[in-house]
Amino acid sequence: MKKNAYLLLFILAALLAAGRAAAQAPASTSPGTGSLTGTVLDSLGRQPVAYATVVLLPPAPNDKPLTGVAADDQGHFVLTRLAAGTFRLRASYVGYGTRTRTIAVGPGATAVGNLLLPTAAQSVGEVVVTGQKPVVEVRPDRLVYNADQDVGNAGGTAQDVLRKARCWP
Repeated sequence: MKKNAYLLLFILAALLAAGRAAAQAPASTSPGTGSLTGTVLDSLGRQPVAYATVVLLPPAPNDKPLTGVAADDQGHFVLTRLAAGTFRLRASYVGYGTRTRTIAVGPGATAVGNLLLPTAAQSVGEVVVTGQKPVVEVRPDRLVYNADQDVGNAGGTAQDVLRKARCWP
Protein backbone atom coordinates (compact mmCIF):
# COMPACT_ATOMS: atom_id res chain seq x y z
CA MET A 1 0.00 0.00 0.00
CA LYS A 2 2.84 2.34 0.95
CA LYS A 3 4.57 1.48 -2.31
CA ASN A 4 1.48 2.56 -4.33
CA ALA A 5 1.30 5.87 -2.46
CA TYR A 6 4.93 6.65 -3.33
CA LEU A 7 4.32 5.71 -6.95
CA LEU A 8 1.24 7.95 -7.11
CA LEU A 9 3.16 10.82 -5.52
CA PHE A 10 6.01 10.37 -8.02
CA ILE A 11 3.61 10.40 -11.01
CA LEU A 12 1.85 13.51 -9.68
CA ALA A 13 5.18 15.32 -9.23
CA ALA A 14 6.27 14.35 -12.75
CA LEU A 15 3.02 15.65 -14.25
CA LEU A 16 3.30 18.95 -12.38
CA ALA A 17 6.90 19.40 -13.53
CA ALA A 18 5.97 18.62 -17.14
CA GLY A 19 3.06 21.06 -17.07
CA ARG A 20 5.26 23.77 -15.62
CA ALA A 21 7.91 23.18 -18.30
CA ALA A 22 5.29 23.40 -21.05
CA ALA A 23 4.01 26.69 -19.63
CA GLN A 24 7.36 28.41 -20.10
CA ALA A 25 7.19 31.57 -22.19
CA PRO A 26 8.77 31.23 -25.63
CA ALA A 27 11.99 33.04 -26.29
CA SER A 28 11.12 36.62 -27.14
CA THR A 29 11.52 37.45 -30.78
CA SER A 30 11.97 41.16 -30.96
CA PRO A 31 10.80 42.75 -34.20
CA GLY A 32 13.53 43.80 -36.56
CA THR A 33 14.39 47.25 -37.81
CA GLY A 34 14.12 46.52 -41.52
CA SER A 35 11.45 47.89 -43.84
CA LEU A 36 10.31 47.41 -47.43
CA THR A 37 8.77 50.03 -49.70
CA GLY A 38 7.51 49.76 -53.23
CA THR A 39 4.68 50.30 -55.68
CA VAL A 40 2.26 47.82 -57.25
CA LEU A 41 1.61 48.60 -60.94
CA ASP A 42 -0.43 47.14 -63.79
CA SER A 43 2.02 45.46 -66.19
CA LEU A 44 0.26 46.76 -69.32
CA GLY A 45 -0.49 50.40 -68.62
CA ARG A 46 1.97 50.92 -65.74
CA GLN A 47 -0.93 52.37 -63.74
CA PRO A 48 -1.03 51.97 -59.94
CA VAL A 49 -3.09 49.06 -58.64
CA ALA A 50 -4.93 50.60 -55.71
CA TYR A 51 -5.38 48.51 -52.56
CA ALA A 52 -3.44 45.50 -53.85
CA THR A 53 -2.49 42.92 -51.22
CA VAL A 54 1.23 42.64 -50.44
CA VAL A 55 2.46 39.84 -48.15
CA LEU A 56 5.87 38.80 -46.89
CA LEU A 57 6.47 35.03 -46.98
CA PRO A 58 9.32 32.93 -45.62
CA PRO A 59 11.55 31.12 -48.13
CA ALA A 60 9.88 28.27 -50.07
CA PRO A 61 8.12 25.87 -49.56
CA ASN A 62 6.31 27.52 -46.61
CA ASP A 63 3.44 29.76 -47.78
CA LYS A 64 2.29 31.02 -44.38
CA PRO A 65 2.44 34.85 -44.50
CA LEU A 66 4.65 36.53 -41.91
CA THR A 67 3.08 39.95 -42.36
CA GLY A 68 1.13 41.84 -44.95
CA VAL A 69 -0.35 45.17 -45.93
CA ALA A 70 -2.77 46.67 -48.45
CA ALA A 71 -1.31 49.20 -50.85
CA ASP A 72 -2.74 52.72 -50.76
CA ASP A 73 -4.78 54.31 -53.56
CA GLN A 74 -1.57 55.04 -55.52
CA GLY A 75 -0.30 51.46 -55.21
CA HIS A 76 2.41 52.35 -52.64
CA PHE A 77 3.10 49.96 -49.78
CA VAL A 78 5.36 49.96 -46.71
CA LEU A 79 6.18 46.93 -44.56
CA THR A 80 7.95 47.86 -41.32
CA ARG A 81 9.56 46.17 -38.30
CA LEU A 82 11.01 43.33 -40.36
CA ALA A 83 13.79 41.02 -39.25
CA ALA A 84 16.83 40.76 -41.50
CA GLY A 85 16.92 37.81 -43.89
CA THR A 86 15.81 36.50 -47.25
CA PHE A 87 12.07 36.40 -47.88
CA ARG A 88 9.53 36.22 -50.68
CA LEU A 89 7.33 39.24 -51.39
CA ARG A 90 3.99 38.47 -53.05
CA ALA A 91 1.57 41.02 -54.53
CA SER A 92 -1.92 40.19 -55.79
CA TYR A 93 -5.26 41.76 -56.61
CA VAL A 94 -8.59 40.60 -58.03
CA GLY A 95 -8.49 40.59 -61.84
CA TYR A 96 -4.69 40.42 -61.89
CA GLY A 97 -2.19 37.61 -61.62
CA THR A 98 0.17 37.16 -58.69
CA ARG A 99 3.75 38.44 -58.69
CA THR A 100 6.29 36.90 -56.29
CA ARG A 101 9.82 38.21 -55.85
CA THR A 102 12.66 36.97 -53.62
CA ILE A 103 14.13 39.85 -51.62
CA ALA A 104 16.79 40.39 -48.98
CA VAL A 105 15.80 42.53 -46.00
CA GLY A 106 18.55 44.38 -44.17
CA PRO A 107 18.52 46.39 -40.96
CA GLY A 108 17.43 49.60 -42.73
CA ALA A 109 14.98 50.60 -45.43
CA THR A 110 14.94 48.50 -48.61
CA ALA A 111 13.32 49.87 -51.78
CA VAL A 112 11.72 47.05 -53.75
CA GLY A 113 10.77 49.24 -56.69
CA ASN A 114 7.80 48.39 -58.87
CA LEU A 115 5.93 45.11 -58.67
CA LEU A 116 4.22 44.61 -62.03
CA LEU A 117 1.02 42.57 -61.82
CA PRO A 118 0.02 40.77 -65.03
CA THR A 119 -3.60 41.10 -66.03
CA ALA A 120 -5.60 37.92 -65.73
CA ALA A 121 -7.80 37.89 -68.80
CA GLN A 122 -11.03 36.10 -68.17
CA SER A 123 -13.87 35.73 -70.59
CA VAL A 124 -17.28 35.65 -69.03
CA GLY A 125 -20.12 33.89 -70.79
CA GLU A 126 -23.40 35.52 -71.67
CA VAL A 127 -25.76 36.22 -68.81
CA VAL A 128 -29.50 36.27 -69.37
CA VAL A 129 -31.63 37.83 -66.68
CA THR A 130 -35.30 36.97 -66.76
CA GLY A 131 -38.03 38.07 -64.46
CA GLN A 132 -41.69 37.36 -63.96
CA LYS A 133 -44.43 39.31 -62.34
CA PRO A 134 -46.38 37.53 -59.66
CA VAL A 135 -49.89 36.44 -60.64
CA VAL A 136 -51.38 38.63 -57.89
CA GLU A 137 -49.78 41.86 -56.69
CA VAL A 138 -50.93 43.50 -53.49
CA ARG A 139 -50.66 47.28 -53.66
CA PRO A 140 -51.72 49.76 -50.96
CA ASP A 141 -54.83 50.89 -52.83
CA ARG A 142 -55.73 47.84 -54.95
CA LEU A 143 -55.17 44.21 -55.80
CA VAL A 144 -53.63 43.63 -59.26
CA TYR A 145 -54.26 40.38 -61.16
CA ASN A 146 -51.69 39.75 -63.92
CA ALA A 147 -53.64 37.49 -66.25
CA ASP A 148 -50.70 36.95 -68.62
CA GLN A 149 -48.71 35.32 -65.79
CA ASP A 150 -51.44 32.79 -64.93
CA VAL A 151 -50.77 29.55 -66.84
CA GLY A 152 -54.35 28.48 -66.24
CA ASN A 153 -55.55 31.18 -68.65
CA ALA A 154 -53.94 29.58 -71.70
CA GLY A 155 -56.59 28.73 -74.27
CA GLY A 156 -59.37 30.44 -72.30
CA THR A 157 -61.61 33.37 -73.15
CA ALA A 158 -61.75 36.82 -71.61
CA GLN A 159 -64.81 35.73 -69.67
CA ASP A 160 -62.76 32.89 -68.08
CA VAL A 161 -60.06 35.35 -67.06
CA LEU A 162 -62.62 37.69 -65.48
CA ARG A 163 -64.21 34.80 -63.62
CA LYS A 164 -60.82 33.85 -62.17
CA ALA A 165 -60.20 37.40 -61.10
CA ARG A 166 -63.51 37.35 -59.19
CA CYS A 167 -64.73 40.36 -61.13
CA TRP A 168 -67.38 38.41 -63.03
CA PRO A 169 -70.06 36.23 -61.43
